[in-house]
Amino acid sequence: MSRDTATLLGAFVLGALLVASVVVAGLPANALSDDPASVDKSTPGESITVSASGQAGAQPDTAVLRLAVTATADDATTARRQVAENVSSMRAALAEAGVESSQIRTLDYDLRQRRPRDERTGDAEVEYYASHAFEVRVTDLETAGTVIDAAVDGGATNVHDVSFTLSEDRRRSLRQQALEDAMDNARGQADVLADRSSLTITGVHTVTTSEVRYPGPVLETAASAGDAATDLAAGPVTVTATVQVTYDASA
Repeated sequence: MSRDTATLLGAFVLGALLVASVVVAGLPANALSDDPASVDKSTPGESITVSASGQAGAQPDTAVLRLAVTATADDATTARRQVAENVSSMRAALAEAGVESSQIRTLDYDLRQRRPRDERTGDAEVEYYASHAFEVRVTDLETAGTVIDAAVDGGATNVHDVSFTLSEDRRRSLRQQALEDAMDNARGQADVLADRSSLTITGVHTVTTSEVRYPGPVLETAASAGDAATDLAAGPVTVTATVQVTYDASA
C-alpha cells in the first residue's frame, strides 16, 4: 500500500468514527436546544439542561370584598348627598363588625347625568346617578359573610364580587416553596439524563426562572337567602414556579 493511500484510508476511518460518535450521542446539536431537557456533549465541558415546574398550595388568608353605594335622583346634589349619607352609615356598620378604616379603600367615585328611555312611552328623562365603590380586605375569613351583611344593612347597594387571595407574606413563602419544589424536580430529571448518558453531575452552571404564576383568587360558594346570613367558602390557592437549570457534568 502506498503512503498516499494509507493516509486517505486513515482519514476515512477517523471520519467514520466521528460520525459514529454523533449517532451514539443522540440528537444533533441544533435539535437539543429545542427540548425541555437535553444533554450537550458537543463541547469539552459537558452539560445537562432541564426545565421543571414546582407547586405549593395553601388556603387563602385574605378575603377581598368589592361593593358600592349608589343613588339616583332628579338633581346631582341630591344624588351626591344620598350616597354620602349611606357611605357614612355603611362605614359605621363596618366598624361595628370589627372592620378598621385601614381595611377600606375607595376604588371609584362616579357622578353623572343619564337619560334613560321609558320603555312604554319612549321618552327620555334626565336623572343623576352617583356611585362610590369600595374594596374591603378581611383577614378573618370566618367573618367575611358577616362583613358583607353589615355593609348591605348599613347602606351598600351593590356587592360586585367576593374573592379570596393570599397576603404578601404568604405569597412570598409559597413562592419560595414552589421554587424549591421546581429545583428538586429539575435535579431529578437531570439525574435520569446523566445516568442514561454515562455522565456524573458535578454542579450547577446556570439557573433561570420564569414568572411565578399566582392564579386568581378562588370563591367556591356564596349563598344568601332571605334573612339568612351570607355564607362563604374559599378554595385553595396554588402557586406554580418554573425553572431552567444547566448542570455541569463529566464523563
